[in-house]
Amino acid sequence: MSAASPASAQQAGEGGVRRPFRGLFGGDSGTPTENGQHMSVSFTALGAYDDNVFAGERGSTNPQFQRPGVYGAMTTGLVYSNQGDRHSFDATGTAAFRYYPDQDAVSSTQQMGSIAYGMRLGRTSLQLSQAAVRAPRFGFQGFPELAPIDGSSLSTEPLAFGTNDFDLTLLEMVRLASGASVTQTLSSRSSLSFNYSLRHTRFPDGAPDVTNQQGGGQYDRQITRGASLRLGYGYRQFGVASPNGQTGVHDINVGVNYQRALSFSRRTTLHFDSGSSMVARQGRTFIRLTGVADLEHEIGRTWTARAAFQRGVRMIDGFAEPAFSNSISAQVGGLVARRIDVSGNVAYVKGLTGIGEDALDSRFTTYAATLTVRYAFSPILAAYTQVLRYRYVFGEDVQLPAGFDRSVERGGARFGVTSSIPLF
Repeated sequence: MSAASPASAQQAGEGGVRRPFRGLFGGDSGTPTENGQHMSVSFTALGAYDDNVFAGERGSTNPQFQRPGVYGAMTTGLVYSNQGDRHSFDATGTAAFRYYPDQDAVSSTQQMGSIAYGMRLGRTSLQLSQAAVRAPRFGFQGFPELAPIDGSSLSTEPLAFGTNDFDLTLLEMVRLASGASVTQTLSSRSSLSFNYSLRHTRFPDGAPDVTNQQGGGQYDRQITRGASLRLGYGYRQFGVASPNGQTGVHDINVGVNYQRALSFSRRTTLHFDSGSSMVARQGRTFIRLTGVADLEHEIGRTWTARAAFQRGVRMIDGFAEPAFSNSISAQVGGLVARRIDVSGNVAYVKGLTGIGEDALDSRFTTYAATLTVRYAFSPILAAYTQVLRYRYVFGEDVQLPAGFDRSVERGGARFGVTSSIPLF
């Protein structure tokens, strides 16, 4: 289990470094230079206590062999951006390490790199991306990807919990992800979009590999200032290296997408979208209603609160069956003084593995919570403390990845320093 890097208003985890929060780290606002370029380097060092860490990393994979302990960790990251009138390029790289004092050993916890390219030609825009992640540990990532506040159903962003925060087993993971999208503006009120993505997750230690593909298109027509008519269709295919074979999902999005500030409060923004998924599974077809709702509220001049709900069908890496889940999350953060800020995240997910199954023993629940306080020594250097808690429970009929227990609860505390330095 690892610490979330506080170099962001929404914590990114030991395995991910994000650009710092402008209100606290004004020295690296991410503003490009005159030629459109920007580069920054990030660093986080911490000491941690965990009530359920890996016991010396001697090959034990079951949580029952883990025990309380302390360790140190370090994360380094580099961000580069080049923004032109017609072209854009972004690249990131991070590496995370841990030190166990009782073993006097240093181990890697994650390496990640990504690149993205964008092109704008008249009314047409193109986006291409590629990412690669390697981690020698694996944990249950039960939290779904939520639609961003901009309301685009063709893009997603992860919840603000780092992938290393809830590691459970010494199961190596290698993930490659590619994506492409094109948008054609038809008029001032309408647009047509297409997208495709491919993600392959490999487990060299023996768990089933997972290959996810999805593609689709949608037509959007603005009908009022805050509402648009959306006609969309997408197809997802989950390929699991198991006897269960392929799972196909047809996503249909026909309706109104709504996003605007509420009349009683210009500081409050509501966004919601709805649809349905048809799942082809073992010769049968199941229909499930899906949707996302997002409420964001500005509190004073420096605080923001956000609550989100999502209902949908998804494949979780390491599991042979698709899952249908409902999730809720909340985030709040802001400044309590000129040099001090506080942020907190909570999330709860309840789901069912195996579409169409009604047995209680196929269900799972999970929750996580983090609370972080930062103190800025300067625009590029801060100290922080963080506490976090995590729990999941699986029914007896759920087929678990190697090393997973039916129920795990764990927590910890971190103390460290973080820095993000603009190079140009």
